[in-house]
Amino acid sequence: MTEQLTELFKTARELFRKDQFLPSFSVYKKILQDQSADDSTLALAFTEAGECLLNLQIWNEAEDYLRQALELDSFSANVHYLLGTILSKSARFAEAAAHFQTASKITPNNAEIKRSLGWALFMSGRPQTGEQYLMEAIEINPKNAFVYCDLAVLQMNKGDYQKAESLLREARKRSPDDPFVEDVILACRGMRKAWEEKVNSIKPRRLLKEKK
Repeated sequence: MTEQLTELFKTARELFRKDQFLPSFSVYKKILQDQSADDSTLALAFTEAGECLLNLQIWNEAEDYLRQALELDSFSANVHYLLGTILSKSARFAEAAAHFQTASKITPNNAEIKRSLGWALFMSGRPQTGEQYLMEAIEINPKNAFVYCDLAVLQMNKGDYQKAESLLREARKRSPDDPFVEDVILACRGMRKAWEEKVNSIKPRRLLKEKK
């Protein structure tokens, strides 16, 4: 990599760290236009430019950039992870799971990739396998509050609100006052209340039928 390209990467990454995603993306475009850039440099630039677009929530263009990165480097766990993240945002969970699976094979001890894979599998109709990966994510990093939230949602889907609430208490311990955790807790309470009201409305009907 030339000295000029090295400086451009440094500038782009500094802008990214400051959440200046659009200016950062503009610098990556300059790198991609540089005729001296080799395939590994281009793969890195496409990846990091795609991540800028992901943060800007420009999903389709982000996907295009990451797929170009994948053509140049199909063994990058980060590219597969980012592509899976974008596909999840578009509710294409089965496709996302395939990329998370590949990323997990490349870096098997990454808790965030395991968590993302577990969630994508759950959302694509494979809750049991999804739960297994979420449990693996907790084993790798028991401090990740979001894994507990994902598992709680899975338990809510099963109707086990007691277990869901226990998991959410663990999430709150690890990330107090986190808005996402608090939103999941509120959702759990709302779902449990609706379920209890439904059960209570059914009980009297059963009694009436028994008397008849």
